[in-house]
Amino acid sequence: IVEYYDGYEVMGMPVDGELTLAENIADLGAMTCITSIIGDDREMLEDAFEQMAYNWADVTTESYALYLLKVDTHAPNKVRVNAVLSSCDAFYDVYRIWNWDDMYVAPEDRVGIWK
Repeated sequence: IVEYYDGYEVMGMPVDGELTLAENIADLGAMTCITSIIGDDREMLEDAFEQMAYNWADVTTESYALYLLKVDTHAPNKVRVNAVLSSCDAFYDVYRIWNWDDMYVAPEDRVGIWK
């Protein structure tokens, strides 16, 4: 999980997967629970994924975003969404994500706490 998050960048600066590890585990676990509760209901899964993106949408200054990148135990909001959804198998089915899409992560590289 640390290496996976280390691979994400914000404004050319890498996310610190070690600093954000506990919160990343929480985010990944939460999405696993949500998708297991919803099951195969594509419409409800789509709603859940879109609600997650909506919840973490933000506008901030570059200087504040870079400050948070160094001190916040949470990954940047965009990463909180994209990293979690890119590791969620149901996300690929709902949105028909393929290996040429920007958010594609190969199945063997997806992370989770119960994988």
